[in-house]
Amino acid sequence: KIGRHTPEHAKAVAVANVLPKLLQLYMRTDLSEDLQTKSKKALKNILQKCVYLPVLAPLLHEASPNILKHVVAQFSKVLPHDAKARRLFVTSGGLKKIQEIKTEEGSPLAEYINIINSCFPEEVVNYNRNNFADNR
Repeated sequence: KIGRHTPEHAKAVAVANVLPKLLQLYMRTDLSEDLQTKSKKALKNILQKCVYLPVLAPLLHEASPNILKHVVAQFSKVLPHDAKARRLFVTSGGLKKIQEIKTEEGSPLAEYINIINSCFPEEVVNYNRNNFADNR
């Protein structure tokens, strides 16, 4: 039941560096299925409440696809309303990372990415998309 109460509680848990630990537990194949399931559930609960983006940013690079959609969903909720967060998202490489994610058209993840991309001028999105393509 960790992180399920309020965004403030989720932030406190996330700032305590719990998210990477839960992600590691979830991704370890040598652990019991029960522990993996509980880790995934706790991770998803915290992610669905956490709107403090600095603790979510590292997960853009580390999370498995089924957890990544929850991370990207939180960015899609916050970025449309927070200019400072949008600036930081671009300068920290978050927008570039979003362009690297492979999605199925019409999937929730694709929709979240479209929402994020719509927060930025088209030339900024294209620049990050093209930089990704050039670095392949």
